[in-house]
Amino acid sequence: MMASEFQRTKLRDMFDAFDVNGDGCLEEADSRP
Repeated sequence: MMASEFQRTKLRDMFDAFDVNGDGCLEEADSRP
């Protein structure tokens, strides 16, 4: 089952929110306040 455009957009928004430094990778540094 493929994700809908809405689901892909929501996942991208969530990823971008967690990717604090904006480098495209989720790293330990992204989880620190």
